[in-house]
Amino acid sequence: MGKYLSVRYFCTRSTSEPAVTSKSEISQDFNEQLTCILSDRYIAQTMSRSKSTSGNLISRAAWDTLNKSGSRWLLRSFIRFGKSSSITRFILSSMGLYVQDALWWFDTKLQMMALTIDDVPGMDPSTNDLILDLLKEFNVRCTFFVTEKNARYVSNSDKFLKRCIEEGHELGNHLAEDIPCNKLSLATFAQNLLECEHLISRFVPNHICINSISSMDSDSDIISTKFKWFRPPFGRLTRQQYDFVISRGYTVVMCDVYPNDVSLQSFPQFLAEFCTNHAAPGSIVCIHMPSNDFRAANLEVFRLLLPKITRRFECVTLSRLAQEVIKENISNSKDI
Repeated sequence: MGKYLSVRYFCTRSTSEPAVTSKSEISQDFNEQLTCILSDRYIAQTMSRSKSTSGNLISRAAWDTLNKSGSRWLLRSFIRFGKSSSITRFILSSMGLYVQDALWWFDTKLQMMALTIDDVPGMDPSTNDLILDLLKEFNVRCTFFVTEKNARYVSNSDKFLKRCIEEGHELGNHLAEDIPCNKLSLATFAQNLLECEHLISRFVPNHICINSISSMDSDSDIISTKFKWFRPPFGRLTRQQYDFVISRGYTVVMCDVYPNDVSLQSFPQFLAEFCTNHAAPGSIVCIHMPSNDFRAANLEVFRLLLPKITRRFECVTLSRLAQEVIKENISNSKDI
């Protein structure tokens, strides 16, 4: 547990501090120590439960072969199957795979793509800042999918999330904890969703009342677009959970470019090239947030990926890409 104390400045006390005497000081000291213990326990459990595996050449080759012709053809087959009947919808829901109605990519000819990063903030503040520095260097705007307990237990999270908004990024909902949704009851799932929603609303004040809508002023070409994004951890969701998410005004979003970075941490060059090679106009790329001791290779992935992919595409948030696609569709309809 002690190895994680270094990343949270409030978990250490100076030996030169005077002895605590008053009840209020004792209570404050106890609360600080309890926060440290809970933080250490949460981070250790998260890293243990979701521990990235090193992968091997066989698993890398298998993943590359599966996606050799891109992933959209396979996703289209899955989506068609999922939407084909009430029976297939029931089957997918019972398997916790009710995501056939989610947004997987944008149909567009625009040279734009959306970069999304899951499990934000990461487990150590210094790496969080490095990621923002890299995105800023290459003029990339992305959608960060926030895990509420990460923000609760990792130090400087408020500062990091505030900086995200200030630098033009956006925050999406990734539940309170990074666990498969289909293992949760509907009540527990709803609580997790709302906890994360309230966290985001601290940085985006109108987030709670936003419904995912788009409209066009009848007297102009100005488009008003508001979106709330939700990505289910592990890509697992039941029909009841999906319906609840939609009732809160969210768009459920998956991705069409997933390098399997969680399982292939030994191959940062491969992960970066996978994203670059498979991205297409309208793609949604999903990568996980790195930390020094957890998915650390992803920091190198970003360093390798951003210079290359920004030569091919403008990398933007989901909301920006959605807005541009709406404009494109309106323009195309006028030409008909």
